Amino acid sequence: MFLRIGHRGAAGYEPENTLRSFERAIAMGVDVIELDVHRTKDGKFVVIHDDTVDRTTNGKGKINNLTFAEIQALDAGRGERIPTLDEVLETVAGRVPVDIEIKGEGLSRAVTEILSSRLLHGANPEDFIISSFSKREIVRVGESINLRRVLLVKHFLGLSVRAALRLHLWGVGVKASLVERRFVEQAHEKGLKFLVWTVDTRAAIEKFKSMGVDGIFSNFPDRLR
Repeated sequence: MFLRIGHRGAAGYEPENTLRSFERAIAMGVDVIELDVHRTKDGKFVVIHDDTVDRTTNGKGKINNLTFAEIQALDAGRGERIPTLDEVLETVAGRVPVDIEIKGEGLSRAVTEILSSRLLHGANPEDFIISSFSKREIVRVGESINLRRVLLVKHFLGLSVRAALRLHLWGVGVKASLVERRFVEQAHEKGLKFLVWTVDTRAAIEKFKSMGVDGIFSNFPDRLR
């Protein structure tokens, strides 16, 4: 199955990583929404890509230096605010799976505790994918919970594929500029899923589909149809 993955929701149309963006992506028929997680100064998990609020809100400062109340007071675009991980999971529950990218070191155990609680209350393991550029964080996830895990790759694809196999991962998520058909075939021969980020033009989308990739992250998820 080819996965249409809404990158930060539908970030090409709506303020990224907001409930509005995720709702737009779902309306466009995505198979998965992707989001990013950071922790605030007072220990709340919020959905935002950067480690600061500078680019995506009307505020300034590092996430881990701001309290949740301070972050909630910011405008993330079109009147949206930065949501918590729990808010997003509650909003999309039963509608579409979520790919949670863990940003920074040391967040995996707390995130998996949140997901473990949801699994105990009836959530489907197929509703979640955990991804990270950090092999350490990916390993920690696997120590406490059995979910699909994806190693994100922006350098040294061959080495990363071997690392993913060694860590018994579900797949790799690869920067578009690194993708070659031979790498896709090698991953498939070893049973790995091969996902590509972030692809926004129709021509590039068709190129990667022709290589047989298993999914594409896009800011314009309607173009993945």
